[in-house]
Amino acid sequence: MSTSIARQQWVENAVSAFRLHFIACGWNVPDNVRISVGIPKYSGHVKAVGQCWPVEASSDGYYEIFCSPEQGTEEMHLETIAHELVHATVGTAAGHKGEFRACALAIGFESPMTTTPAGDRMKAAIKAIINSIGYYPA
Repeated sequence: MSTSIARQQWVENAVSAFRLHFIACGWNVPDNVRISVGIPKYSGHVKAVGQCWPVEASSDGYYEIFCSPEQGTEEMHLETIAHELVHATVGTAAGHKGEFRACALAIGFESPMTTTPAGDRMKAAIKAIINSIGYYPA
């Protein structure tokens, strides 16, 4: 299997694993989520490591998540994927407040919501996901 295919499969497996974590925490990731590794669009002066585009940006009504290849560890990739899945779960219009905050805290993130550092619950979920899907193939 090529590295590109293996990497794509890894991020898709991460989304599947996070679906179960979100459900256990009382939230449901929508089915119409697509993820890939790619450079997110710059947002002002901030260099984003991930982005979730709204369903309106996709011709077939999917949330489009991009996770930067510049991140160094599996943990960093998984934190970014989980953060972007929160956006897809509550809708991108929520920004980093309200429902976004409620979902992020429920799945194990801590403040500030723009960077959502992993708390103990998220760290345990990330460790379990790495044990399940293996290390990032890049």
